[in-house]
Amino acid sequence: MPYPVFARLQPGEAITIVADGERHPFAITQLCQALGSHSPSVLPLEAASAALPGPTVILAETAELDATTQQALHLETLDELGAEGCLVRTHQRDEQPLLTLIGADATGVLYAVYELVDHWLDHGPDETVFRAGEVRRRPALPYRLFWTQDHSTNWYLEQRGLQEYAASALYHKLGPGFLADYQRLIDFMSRQRLNGVVVYGFLRDHHGGVETAQELARYATERRVRIIPGVGINSYGGIYRDGKHKYNLPHWLQAHPELRAQPEMPPGPLSFWSSLACPTQEANRRWHAEAIHWLSEEFEIGGINFETGDYGMCRCQLCEGRRGDQGGRWSLGDTVELYPALFEAARSAKPDLWLVAEAYFDNILDLPTIAPLAGLPAETIAQYTINRNYWPRVQEELTPAHVQALPTGTNIMRTHMGSQWGGGEAPPGGERYRPVARDFADLARLVTTSGMQGMNVFGEVSVFSTVNELNYLAFATFANDGAITWEQFVADVLGPRLGGAGHASEYLRLLEVPLEEGLPAYDAGALREAVGQARELTRTLTDGEQHRRWVWLVNRLYQARTMGPAPQMPT
Repeated sequence: MPYPVFARLQPGEAITIVADGERHPFAITQLCQALGSHSPSVLPLEAASAALPGPTVILAETAELDATTQQALHLETLDELGAEGCLVRTHQRDEQPLLTLIGADATGVLYAVYELVDHWLDHGPDETVFRAGEVRRRPALPYRLFWTQDHSTNWYLEQRGLQEYAASALYHKLGPGFLADYQRLIDFMSRQRLNGVVVYGFLRDHHGGVETAQELARYATERRVRIIPGVGINSYGGIYRDGKHKYNLPHWLQAHPELRAQPEMPPGPLSFWSSLACPTQEANRRWHAEAIHWLSEEFEIGGINFETGDYGMCRCQLCEGRRGDQGGRWSLGDTVELYPALFEAARSAKPDLWLVAEAYFDNILDLPTIAPLAGLPAETIAQYTINRNYWPRVQEELTPAHVQALPTGTNIMRTHMGSQWGGGEAPPGGERYRPVARDFADLARLVTTSGMQGMNVFGEVSVFSTVNELNYLAFATFANDGAITWEQFVADVLGPRLGGAGHASEYLRLLEVPLEEGLPAYDAGALREAVGQARELTRTLTDGEQHRRWVWLVNRLYQARTMGPAPQMPT
């Protein structure tokens, strides 16, 4: 056995769980499933101090344990856990095995269960073995987010209407597809300790409107993943993305055409994408505040991602007079002027919301450009987005001193790397199916060491696509663990999924064969050789999931070989 053993349970040997069933139903369910062969019974938390017969698991957050109980369980240093932190500890009480799973909060409780299931249990045919010891975990980054648009989020693949691209597309799947996609995505996020998903298209008539959105929000909240609707302020369809609803922006502007923006260059035919409202009109400001309050009050959301649109600004006399000589595709001045009232509307309904303000692209190193953001409310989570071609500069120039000089106090990094956007290549290709695990690991480490608070990557592609699974695992691992090395990640995280550390390293190498400097390349000889190597390694595997991942790679290499050189994109 590679680790010290705490307890061995025989098949059918009972175990008791002590926890607040109303506070932690999902964590208890996960724990019961992991201990299913031992018929776990659940007692209320009041029994935590009592001597119980047989093995016992105590599951609680620190606020639920009074001083007497903490002392009885030898838990004197719980204040050090920090937000979403957890403690797993084994010891004996009255000569009976006692396992304590403690979280700093409800999320930490669930993470303690995941820690137990992932690293402390070994189920064999004749016994269940519990590892002995103590471990404390705390996420390196407080904000660990996925970014998605509903129409191109494909986690349930057995349905029609899958899309890979576009920011303004209609939703072509059947209505139930929305929940089928996002519930699978949320299950993965919860298991990998990712705590928030931005959803553009959270509210849309075609996939069920209010009722479906409420169901998704409940599902995510139970699993400690915050639903963060993406909303357009004066743009992007407004708060209700698409449909005949009073908080849909095109619907509002049809009723009040005098409130439309007058952009310098109208962005095409009228649609929820192209409809722009004038940000200076007081009626529009009141309507947005009312809609934000409704969104915050009506749904079990955990935050809101705000954008003001990146496809034009209103050039009416009111706006020009208010804005002065600011120009460009968007106005950070508009952001600073509009958001305080909207944040107040959101927080008046739900005080603990994460309020994320998009600062737009490739400007985090340009302090004069982003200086207006200093006027945002203190609770703002400023989100700076980087594209592939900006990444080398960020690697060189983003230092703790620079982060200290940012105009906002809470800062997260969003990247288009690993997505269909901004990949250094014309869409619709981009990097949606590219290996970017090392980039995600390096970015998470840089964000952590520079003093930023979070990271946001695209999470639209199902983990059935193994390259995307590996990308996501790199993000999740390095965003949660500030000390892990790349070599440890390959061995300890990828190794069990791919057949061992050696297999994992070879898998990562073979993924790069169809690429050259990150872009599609075509070398028939190299691809033929890679196919043979991948097929040979696939034959050595007996584990079903490991085999499936290697079969995916073989198919990927065959596809690159069969398709031939990539077509030249027009200049």
